Amino acid sequence: YEHCCQAISFSLAQLSPRGLPLIGDGDWNDGMNAVGVEGKGESIWLAQFLSGILKEFAVVAEKSNDSERKEQYLHAAERLKTRINTYGWDGDWYIRAVCDNGAILGSKNCAEGKIFLNPQSWAILNDIAPPDRREKIFCAMETYLFREYGPLLFYPAYKTPQTEIGYLSRYAPGLRENGGVYTHAATWGILAACKLGKKKQAYTAYKNFLPP
Repeated sequence: YEHCCQAISFSLAQLSPRGLPLIGDGDWNDGMNAVGVEGKGESIWLAQFLSGILKEFAVVAEKSNDSERKEQYLHAAERLKTRINTYGWDGDWYIRAVCDNGAILGSKNCAEGKIFLNPQSWAILNDIAPPDRREKIFCAMETYLFREYGPLLFYPAYKTPQTEIGYLSRYAPGLRENGGVYTHAATWGILAACKLGKKKQAYTAYKNFLPP
């Protein structure tokens, strides 16, 4: 219990001036290893994930008769949710991250890396997106990311190395972390579809990346 609490406290101490988690040299996607090496880059996905961890661990704190920590975590989760919806919303979907130099990843204004799967999935899974945004982001997932061979990690892939992003852009376009179908993230996309009651879309996406 104390080990988990210390890990959460460490994460909450690594926030930007805007109150979003610093990405450092990568979060879930270690291919984004150059986004925050100067200690300024932010991860919207990590904020979504951390918000969920805080809410779930608040239950553990309550069972451990640690009501003060429970309230602290629930307050921190709501604070993160507010910041995500303030700084991470791009009009039709959530951005993925902000680089040290202020460049945004996963914005409709990006020629490459326009939309990422994880921040849309976790906005649904961890109840970050308000009701009026859930259908909008799922529509974007279907339009750009759900393909005949499975949900893409992001779209479109990077065609040239991006020094401010990291090694994912050095893979061939559509391969591995550079906009490929990454089963780990694809399953989260399917779970998000299930949570919204999109049974047909969830089954189709699941079937599409199964071995023939």
